[in-house]
Amino acid sequence: MTTKLRAASFQDGAVTSAKIAADAVTAAKIPANAIGSSELDLTADYAFTGTVAGTDLVKLLDVSFGSSAGAGSITHYDVDSTYINSTYDAYDIIGYFRPDGDNRYLYMKLMTGGSVITDGYLGYEGVYATGSGAFGGNTESSFGFQYAGSGTAVGRGTRLHARVSNVNNTTAPCSITGMCNYAEHTGGAHQGGYMCGSLIATQYATVINGFRFQFHSGSIHGGYVKIYGIK
Repeated sequence: MTTKLRAASFQDGAVTSAKIAADAVTAAKIPANAIGSSELDLTADYAFTGTVAGTDLVKLLDVSFGSSAGAGSITHYDVDSTYINSTYDAYDIIGYFRPDGDNRYLYMKLMTGGSVITDGYLGYEGVYATGSGAFGGNTESSFGFQYAGSGTAVGRGTRLHARVSNVNNTTAPCSITGMCNYAEHTGGAHQGGYMCGSLIATQYATVINGFRFQFHSGSIHGGYVKIYGIK
């Protein structure tokens, strides 16, 4: 039997969405590069369950801890080699750290081979945002970010944004540039600070595979940290 198709069947608009079964158009039937930006609603929100390739900034970690996660205070928080490894040589850090007491200073330590560096292999300089004070040293075991101490009350604590680079470079030492906002423990006045630092020159070949965040004394009441890898 021969089926005849009328010319009207081929007119524009003759095949509508209602006439196409939900499972009729499969991925195998769509050639590569057939769909471009003109076929997508670029103002819509899309949920992706896999890894989106082609971006230079990749979120690796987004975690809350201590009271911010409904738990108790912690002495420190480690970002280990699960996230800091040979995949990326530079990282962005965004974090909030609330101390369990007043007048506390946020510190960050580096890890190599899975262990925290405790020797005085770090050098850094920082300045109070008003320009009235400086801090730092050349034989340190931690990086500091603050000229004055943070408070423990709700809404206080230290908010950090830092970039770490050269974690895998064996000719240029691992380095960090950071800035922070914090509410001072006396009266809650806003304060700010800027710093830069690195492993000292003799440690140029040390590969870094982790960060530790802690206060100079006491514990972390709560907070969060986000880590982004930079290609």
